[in-house]
Amino acid sequence: MRRIIALCAAFWLLAPALGAQEQADLWRGVGRLDLRGQGFCTGALITPRLVLTAAHCLFDQSSQSPIPVAQIEFVTGWKGGQAQTIRRVTRAVVHRRFVFADPPPPRTMRFDLALLELRRPVLGTAVAVYETGPPPPAGRPLTVAAFQSGVRHGPLMRQICTAIGQQEGVLISNCAVDFGASGAPVFDVKDGRARIVSVVSAKAQMAGAPVTMGSALGAALAELRQAFAQSRAGSGAKFVRP
Repeated sequence: MRRIIALCAAFWLLAPALGAQEQADLWRGVGRLDLRGQGFCTGALITPRLVLTAAHCLFDQSSQSPIPVAQIEFVTGWKGGQAQTIRRVTRAVVHRRFVFADPPPPRTMRFDLALLELRRPVLGTAVAVYETGPPPPAGRPLTVAAFQSGVRHGPLMRQICTAIGQQEGVLISNCAVDFGASGAPVFDVKDGRARIVSVVSAKAQMAGAPVTMGSALGAALAELRQAFAQSRAGSGAKFVRP
């Protein structure tokens, strides 16, 4: 029996950081989403001005209403309490079929995706911008990159885990996340390139073992990109639900 547990807006990844120091450049497009008064999540750059994260990060858990876009910032290069860049968010678009609930309905977990537009792009050779790709076959190594709840000045954490399989547009892995894990990119790393293949949404139990679940992207991300392109940026900050 599978038991699904929703993950809160603040990110909590308990596993230790893994990976060689020389691979650090791969993760410089992963940033922290500061949600003023609501903790923080993790997101990743898919263009210099566009951040991919989980839709449920953008909702107040108590009121179930959207967090004002003007209260969200994307922070990169975080180390020792100092940031390389801080960018305000001017537009947030969530997938139209996403339903905010705790726990999340399994049928809509594949749509737990959001795109955030930054006021100014994050530029520079030290910042990575990621492609997205199809989910890997079962057994393939994956890497989750995220920030740790409870350690506000803590560094980006990385963990190597394994793909288990897909179910109705949801990628299931044995990545070890706990309460608070939200919006973190799940990477398939090959030939020195990191491609995002999922975004952390929830944890569950399968056959008594912990697993992590998230959108397998694909058609759901394509639909979200189309909705984002069709929405109007305007001159002020806004939250868009097509």
